[in-house]
Amino acid sequence: YGNNGTNSGNTNAVGRVAGAQGFNGIAFVELGNNGSLNVTNALTISSWLYANTVSSWSFAYGAGWTGWEWKIDYGIVESPPGSKKWGLEIKNNAILAGGAAVTSEWHNIVYVLDPDNNLQSLYDNGVRVATNSGTALGSANAADTFRLGSKYDNTTTWNGLIDEFRVSSTARSSITTNCHGC
Repeated sequence: YGNNGTNSGNTNAVGRVAGAQGFNGIAFVELGNNGSLNVTNALTISSWLYANTVSSWSFAYGAGWTGWEWKIDYGIVESPPGSKKWGLEIKNNAILAGGAAVTSEWHNIVYVLDPDNNLQSLYDNGVRVATNSGTALGSANAADTFRLGSKYDNTTTWNGLIDEFRVSSTARSSITTNCHGC
């Protein structure tokens, strides 16, 4: 849909595929609440992520609102405590995490929500690193906030690069989530 965002301190950078956006831990891109981003069923979120620092709870993307009806935060999580892994925080603090997060490397991180098979999957460079049953995201709402470079409420931020970020209302198969050129 070619959604455009409002920049807040992010910079242009050399990316994995072409140009990327650089985030310094306070910068973000506000994507607003465009209806094309209000996905409530099948979902695939994909991007190339490059972490400058690996700290616990560092989100490259966040969508949600303070009523907690719909929420997903995507980046580095600390699950179990003390670890730092690529992952997601999904509605009501459910965590899907796998694959050690490292600095100075590009990672193709893909999340797939597949309601037909009651399954959530996380891929790191084309390899499925975590799965979880269940698909409830709830419904999106006009107060939703979507951001690149931070959690939806800007409390947990990203220090690194994001390239080729995509949100799709289709559950992609493991074949289509496979990382080409990793």
